[in-house]
Amino acid sequence: EQSDVLGRGRHKRVVLARSVAALLARDLTTHSYPEIARALGRDNHSTVVTACQRLRKAIAENETCGCGPGLDGPVESLVQSLKTEVVQRA
Repeated sequence: EQSDVLGRGRHKRVVLARSVAALLARDLTTHSYPEIARALGRDNHSTVVTACQRLRKAIAENETCGCGPGLDGPVESLVQSLKTEVVQRA
């Protein structure tokens, strides 16, 4: 849910969703890290920088999501499919 992503929760699925949102916002918009952080309800833009770095590393190392049914595939596949979906809807 949107409230989970914008909240303070640390559940693995929520952290993944928040990180993917930050990465897609960075890749698909011209917004700065501080602007993205504000939009995601974060106090500090460094959380967005860290999330993007962590996801890019996970993609480079072929890591899997490991968040249960429906989210066990490669991080890269998840990010790419969501990016495609966002671009198609834009």
